[in-house]
Amino acid sequence: MIDQKVLIVDDDKIIRKIAAHMVKISKLTSSDPLLFENGLEAYNFLAIEKNKNKNFIIFLDINMPIMDGWTFLEKLEHEKLLDEKVIYLFTSSVDKEDHCKGLNNKNVKDIITKPMTIDKLRKINMSLQRVV
Repeated sequence: MIDQKVLIVDDDKIIRKIAAHMVKISKLTSSDPLLFENGLEAYNFLAIEKNKNKNFIIFLDINMPIMDGWTFLEKLEHEKLLDEKVIYLFTSSVDKEDHCKGLNNKNVKDIITKPMTIDKLRKINMSLQRVV
């Protein structure tokens, strides 16, 4: 199994902590998830890491201050930072437009509605192992 880093990008501190705990329990990765408060923080981290040849799974909230999920995706695509990244929109949005936009984005693997659950993470883990 290729070990990957997990990034949780969400402006809600409690959501980040709960999601990080769920990721640890599910054994989606062997290391602690990296937590970011907004898209700009996560983007800056990925820009620094771009030449380090790591795989990333990113759980990305849509609605955040400073840099929202859509802008984050656009910047990654524009800067060609999408290689080795699997992105899941991680949202509480029930807006059909958000879901359609996410599912139609070639860089988004799927949409996960909050809250994070062990079952959802296990399904992700199984789908990622089939790809490897």
